[in-house]
Amino acid sequence: METGDPVRVRATIAAAMQWGVPGLVTCACGEGPILVAMRVAAGLGADTISVLRYANSADSPYGDPKRVVGYGAVMFWHYTPPDPTPARREALLELARWTLVSYLTDGTVPSYETDDPHLLRRSAVFVTIREDGELRGGIGHLRADRPLYRAVQEMSIAAATEDPRFPPLTQGNWSGSGWRFPSSPPSACMQAWRPALQRSCLLQTKSAGRSHTSGTFAEGVYR
Repeated sequence: METGDPVRVRATIAAAMQWGVPGLVTCACGEGPILVAMRVAAGLGADTISVLRYANSADSPYGDPKRVVGYGAVMFWHYTPPDPTPARREALLELARWTLVSYLTDGTVPSYETDDPHLLRRSAVFVTIREDGELRGGIGHLRADRPLYRAVQEMSIAAATEDPRFPPLTQGNWSGSGWRFPSSPPSACMQAWRPALQRSCLLQTKSAGRSHTSGTFAEGVYR
């Protein structure tokens, strides 16, 4: 189904029925509705198909593995890629930096307001912190379930304080802590805040734990 080609789906079902699997009654009891749904979705502009979940009745604690029925959840949708303009990239970097300044100073997360639909779009992010070009922390939240700006804030804090490969970042152990933490975020202070926080949007994830602890490690192998 992920091919989006109803002809191929139908041919695959027909071929599978010829495999001679004992007891196989059908590969898709809803073949007709499936093919109709694919054509209707395409006609409405869907250009992406994602299999959200597949399981069979044997996956249930009460299921019999010798006699199963399969179930699938499939999403037909139109993908609109993000538009990370230079201005939006800079805005997110400023936000990530200032969030760390505020959090490492007094443990608070600064409020942020925007009317930019791209920054309000539910997105996945990965934040990397580097110190003098070396990795200092990196954690991502890969489920697109919160506004982009909020995900950047949460993952900035997580990358700084919760990456188990590194000690938590504090004012005391940050090599750039010789400059003073400001009470407001002027541009000059942002120039002094050195970590290069990079953001990349991803699509599918699993998430667990507190709001800013769920994530994925990258930039080298986690041991």
